[in-house]
Amino acid sequence: MTITEGTNCGFLDTVPTGDPGGTSGFGDRIISACKFTTSQAGKINEIGAYLGYHTENDFEFAIYSHDSGNNRPSSKLGSGTGRYDDDVGWYSVVVDVTLTNATTYWLAAQADGFMSVIDYSSNASYKRDIKTEQSSAPASWGSSDSTDTSICAIYAIWAPAATGTNTQINIGDDWKEIEGVQINIGDTWKAVAGMQINIGDTWKEIF
Repeated sequence: MTITEGTNCGFLDTVPTGDPGGTSGFGDRIISACKFTTSQAGKINEIGAYLGYHTENDFEFAIYSHDSGNNRPSSKLGSGTGRYDDDVGWYSVVVDVTLTNATTYWLAAQADGFMSVIDYSSNASYKRDIKTEQSSAPASWGSSDSTDTSICAIYAIWAPAATGTNTQINIGDDWKEIEGVQINIGDTWKAVAGMQINIGDTWKEIF
């Protein structure tokens, strides 16, 4: 298997399995970030990476915005922490970050001590940046200590699209959620994309 965007890295709908191949590196208190671009808008609820070097330690996976002027990570948008239990494989953390379409982001993994870095392989179409001496994923990336053309086995999972309207109606003393609202215009039913209610001269979104 090879490290392939859309299969075992980048923005995915399902969690990857199996060894993605590539090189297993290691380092002391480093963070490495790999650049990907979204093809849709929505929330991500998980960041994971393949760690292929044996050692126990704490880690942090994060997502960063893009510094277009310097072509490197910029601000941390969200992250989560976990523990590498000395078994090679996929590890993940929970996040809650909303992303926009056709936008560049950086997925990153940081180690508190001597630990595996993300599996990676050389690929001229991708970019990896690394910072050393990092006790956590920094809020602002700043300058990179090194950079290369590599694709990394790190991914983010798209959260399922929200369903329903967050609106309920009481039927027989039982509240039922309304999955959709329609309005009749010229004897044709049209789906309502959103509703608001006015409270104190301020419009509040219902859904």
